[in-house]
Amino acid sequence: MGTGQEIAAPGGSPGWCGEFAAHSSRSSGLHVPILTIYAFSTENWDRPPDEVEGLMNILQDVIDQELEDLHQNGVKLRHLGCLEQLNPILQEKVRAAVELTHDNSTLHLNIAWNYGGRDEILHAVKAMLRDAPPPEM
Repeated sequence: MGTGQEIAAPGGSPGWCGEFAAHSSRSSGLHVPILTIYAFSTENWDRPPDEVEGLMNILQDVIDQELEDLHQNGVKLRHLGCLEQLNPILQEKVRAAVELTHDNSTLHLNIAWNYGGRDEILHAVKAMLRDAPPPEM
C-alpha cells in the first residue's frame, strides 16, 4: 500500500486488510473509480483450520473497525464470491456493510472473498439449469 509495510496475518499471509482500510479512501483522490481486492479464494479452505479462522477474523475485524470510516468517505462495498460457507454472523456483517454503503459512489470497492473460478462456473451452470425451461418430451 505504498509504505512497504504489511501487517502479519495468520499463516504468514500478507495483512492487506488493515493497511488497505487505512488507505482505501485515499484511492478516490487518485480518481480510481473501481478497485477489486482478491482476498480469500475457495482454495484457501484447504489451509489449516486455525489459519482459516484467523483470516475470517481479519475480515470481521475490518468490518467492525473500518466500516464507518469507509462509509463516511463514500466507499461502496461489494462482495464477490459465495457467502454461504461463512459463519452466519459474518454473513450478516458482510450483507449489512454492502447495504450500508450501497448508495456511495466515491470508490467502488469489490472484495473477492470466498471466490474461485471453478466455483463460479459451477454456480453459473447450476443457475442456468435451475432457470432453464423444462426439456420438451
